[in-house]
Amino acid sequence: MRKVELRSFEITPAERRLAEIGRGMMDAAVTEKDDVKSNHLAECGHKLCAFGAPYGTTAKDFTPEDHALIREFMEALNAA
Repeated sequence: MRKVELRSFEITPAERRLAEIGRGMMDAAVTEKDDVKSNHLAECGHKLCAFGAPYGTTAKDFTPEDHALIREFMEALNAA
């Protein structure tokens, strides 16, 4: 008989932090004046919230532009 491994569906502390950042990005998208940047903030925020979830996003789903936007958002967050 084959041993069945069950995967825990609990999120890790790192995934929880990514989701917090993602929600912050989606909140910032609402007040952003530039429509293109607003859409990108919302899209990246959603990707971060779904990171690590079953059938969710993975590291390869993020483009270099996504990484740059996340870095910019985090720097602005730390500066405030």
